[in-house]
Amino acid sequence: MKKTLKTGRPTFLSILCVFGFFGCFLRTILVISPIIQAQGRWYAVYLSLSAVVMILCLFGLWLMKKWAFWAFLIYFILNTGINWGMGLLNLKTLFFNPQDFASFALVPLILITSLIFYRRLD
Repeated sequence: MKKTLKTGRPTFLSILCVFGFFGCFLRTILVISPIIQAQGRWYAVYLSLSAVVMILCLFGLWLMKKWAFWAFLIYFILNTGINWGMGLLNLKTLFFNPQDFASFALVPLILITSLIFYRRLD
């Protein structure tokens, strides 16, 4: 019988995915806030669509799929670039506002964790 490295989803990745799903729920609520509405209607739509993409990526990681890691990485790069370009993301607010830091740090933490367990992904 062939011995395999795939022994299931790591507990830490499961916990991070649950936090990610909760963050997506909060992101959909954030869409109706005055701060987001002040950025323009297109940004509210973008935020909603990015929450859907993040849910799909998290679901793929929950199922331990390699495509989810790569899609999540592309999502992170594009989302960071868009927020940086709009001036919504800067290092000063990122490090001095715990809420911004927690929401920004979750995605790289998920990516690093899934990269560590990349061989277990299907």
